[in-house]
Amino acid sequence: MRRLLIALLALATLAACGPGDRAAAPPLSPEEHAFTGRWTVTGEVRRLPFEEGRRVGNFQMRGTIHFTDGGGLRDLGAEMLGLADSATGCTARSVWSDADGDRLFSEMSGQLLDRGGSGEGAITGGTGKFAGARGAYTFSWTSMVEEDDFRINGFIRDLKGTLLIPSRPAAGVSGEGGTR
Repeated sequence: MRRLLIALLALATLAACGPGDRAAAPPLSPEEHAFTGRWTVTGEVRRLPFEEGRRVGNFQMRGTIHFTDGGGLRDLGAEMLGLADSATGCTARSVWSDADGDRLFSEMSGQLLDRGGSGEGAITGGTGKFAGARGAYTFSWTSMVEEDDFRINGFIRDLKGTLLIPSRPAAGVSGEGGTR
């Protein structure tokens, strides 16, 4: 009987401790990065014959974002796809990539490209070190020049924004609060 009582007490103690007696993971706090920069682009535009007096087309552009104050960010390669409509403005999606292949995803909107103007964007996520990133930015552009019916070059200036990147656990620390 005494052995049974000791065995039950030992099992109750183990059950109360749970698997491994681990502490709960602390919530990740975001790291905020303010940035400013410029973006040189080149690409193609395709026009769609549309209503009288209305210009509609899609565009694809690539270039490099040069950060003048990147808050720790380095220059990023960037590619964008979008739709331009003289009645409603532009909307685009872009992917910004670093030298390691980690990416930021962005949604943009603004005035027509060939007129110069301003716009805004939202950073909606990322991969690798940018996983879970969120942010917002504004920009203006000049020199959007169509070389012919298909080629376009330009310069996005006054790129300003904030990027929130979730903190990652320090090296050697597991996601469950303990060390490896």
